[in-house]
This record gives sequence, C-alpha cells and structure tokens, in this order.
Amino acid sequence: MLLVQERAKQKLFQELEKEHKRFAELISLVSLFKDETRFKVIMVFSKSKEVCPSDIAEILRTSKSCISHQLKTLTLLGLIKKEKRGRISCYQLTSKGRKVIKILREIIKEYES
Repeated sequence: MLLVQERAKQKLFQELEKEHKRFAELISLVSLFKDETRFKVIMVFSKSKEVCPSDIAEILRTSKSCISHQLKTLTLLGLIKKEKRGRISCYQLTSKGRKVIKILREIIKEYES
C-alpha cells in the first residue's frame, strides 16, 4: 500500500514538473489583478490599439513614472510590446495580450450577469 502511494506521489510530482512553466505563466498573469493601476492600464489597451505612456498617465490621472513601471511589468509578462516612433514610444497589445483582454471581458460579463 505504501509503495502504491509513493508511486502515485512520484507520478503527480512528474506531472507537476511538466506543467511548471504553464503554471508559472498563469501565476504571472494572475498577478495582473493584484495591482489596480496595472489592471486599469491593461483596460486602456482594451479600448485603444496603440497608446503612449503620457496618454495613459493623463487618462488614468497618475504619474508617468507609475505608468512606466506598469508598462515594464506588462511587457515582461508578454502582454504588450513597445514601438518606437522617433523619440516617442508607444505600446500595443501582443496576441497574448489580446487573449487576456478577451478573457477579462468574459469574466466581467459573467460577473455582471
């Protein structure tokens, strides 16, 4: 009996190791909801294809440095990408970011119903 339990634990451990990368990505995405400003920034992207940091700061009535920090985090999560236009940087959603927006809309719709 003990041997069966040990084999089951080992099998579970091996399965979790295989899924580790996917779990890590999911945990990173869930962190999106931990910060209200980050959530608001991603929602700005849901309404606009391309946005500059100064525009986001103005829309959300917060500092450019606060927005820059959130944009860096969203870039590291792979949800947005930076596009340089001369001296101006603008950001766009990635395909992963668009998927997250779609999921967020579904969650909000479900929550409201």
